[in-house]
Parts: sequence; C-alpha cells; structure tokens
Amino acid sequence: MSHSGTQRVIQAWSDLPEAHRIPSRASLDPTVLSDLLPQIFMAEQTETGLGFRLAGAWVERLFGGSLRGVHWLPLWDRASRLDAHRAVTRAFREGRPIIVVAEMGESEEPVEVALCPLRGPSGAADRMLGLVQPLSLKGVGLKDITELRLIDVEAVRAPGRAPLSLAALDGRLIA
Repeated sequence: MSHSGTQRVIQAWSDLPEAHRIPSRASLDPTVLSDLLPQIFMAEQTETGLGFRLAGAWVERLFGGSLRGVHWLPLWDRASRLDAHRAVTRAFREGRPIIVVAEMGESEEPVEVALCPLRGPSGAADRMLGLVQPLSLKGVGLKDITELRLIDVEAVRAPGRAPLSLAALDGRLIA
C-alpha cells in the first residue's frame, strides 16, 4: 500500500483527460497538488536521458541545491541506475505511473518516488511528473543526500485499461 501522498499524485494523474493513454502536461493544474508541491518535480526526456526541469523546495533541499538541468540517473547509486532507467522507460512505454521504492543515502530512510508520464507541447510523451514521498517522519529533516538506492519498482494499474495478460493462439503465446 502506497503512502497517501503518492496515492494523491497518482489519482490526480488518473483524473486528467486521456489518462487512459498518456495525458498532456497542459491539462495538469498544479494547484490540485498544492500541499505536495515541495515534494514534486517535473522532468523532461531528451536524447541524453531524463533531466529535471523544476523541483520543489523539499526535493532541492534533499539533494543540496537546484536540480534544474540535472539528470535523473546520477541521483542513484551505481547498482541502481539500470533499474532506475528501466522504471522511467517503463512508465513511458506502458503509459502508466510507476512507483520506485528507495532508500536515501547512508541514512537508509525509505522513500517512494512516483513517476507519472505526460505528453509535452509537441504531443510526444516526454514529460514526467514526479513525487518524492518520505515514508517516515524522521525523513522530513534530511538534506544533502548523495544518492538513492533502489529497493523495488511497482507498476500502477492504468485507468480504463484491463491488465495485460498472456493468451495462447494455436499453441503460441501472445499478449
């Protein structure tokens, strides 16, 4: 069961028009998440990877400064980077939110990172609405985290879609 803050971001994403595919960034009203804005970030997928466009004050304090232009993967320890990359890719490919459960640096404080894909002005799925949600009260005062360590990745069922399953046709497995 996800934290209530994570659930609110995912519900806000699910309530957007065309959430059954990938909603437009323009349809997101940030005031819907006003009390969570310090923990929210917006990132953009480019040729060089996912880079932060903006981040809330809590997220920036956590990582020790502005994240504008900073790439996603260096925030993760080396052992977690491939899985962190796969989580982003999966959110865009499957058109649904992904929750990454991680530990913050040496403190090992647990967090959920919600990744919700959005379409940018061109219509391409290239924006990511994110939330960094601490899972314990001790995490509120943390700052200058050097990296995250990925623990688990959970996919959220997309609204208006049946879950994917395998079927057999003439003895061959198909999706």
